[in-house]
Amino acid sequence: MLRPHRPTAFTLIELLVVISIIALLIGLLLPVLGRARTAAQDVLCQSRLRSLHQITHVYASDHDQRIPIGYRAGRVQFNANVWSRFNQEYVLHGLMLLDGLHDAAPENLYCPRETAPEQSFDTTENPWRRRTETTTPWPNVQSGYAMAPLYEENAEPMPRLEDQLGTQPLYADTVNLPERVDSRHQTGAYVLHADAGVSFVIRDRLDPFLPAGLTLDEANNNSQMDLWAELGNR
Repeated sequence: MLRPHRPTAFTLIELLVVISIIALLIGLLLPVLGRARTAAQDVLCQSRLRSLHQITHVYASDHDQRIPIGYRAGRVQFNANVWSRFNQEYVLHGLMLLDGLHDAAPENLYCPRETAPEQSFDTTENPWRRRTETTTPWPNVQSGYAMAPLYEENAEPMPRLEDQLGTQPLYADTVNLPERVDSRHQTGAYVLHADAGVSFVIRDRLDPFLPAGLTLDEANNNSQMDLWAELGNR
């Protein structure tokens, strides 16, 4: 007896069901993958801060324990520079670059979660100033990590590393303006302490020192000093 012929292809309804299931699975997986990526970037950010701790110790050992961790031009908020376009010279982070300490991995000067091009590694807005290049003039080059205001460049002698040992902060995610916090971790900032520990300071503790409309001005020096004192509180 002949059996009835059964179609072997999927029906339109079956295809729609399969597509719906795939779309549902993608919708469930994307947030998980996004959180995993963010967590990995946070771990990398902490690792990069710890590499700055090692580099600082190497620099100190070659320079009578002096470390170029501070700010410049009389403004505490000017604390993440590598190259100054005004003076056409290396400053702050750039002094360690002159010693070749950032040559191997210059990207370690930048937070992997940064979305602002002017604070990211080797962008049009923030081109990496390579130690061997001599073409001038160059624009400002900034690191993604800020220095604690331990001294004012060219106005005070460099501090000694041995005097900074303890838990006080040495470096942190750039937090000199509200938008700097918004462009990376958003909910707070990572801080590297002198004992090589890394802590996370939540946004609620930063906001009192970062009012809306804050500008890069020396009138804000006191509030920025207070901000760094807060960053040092674990």
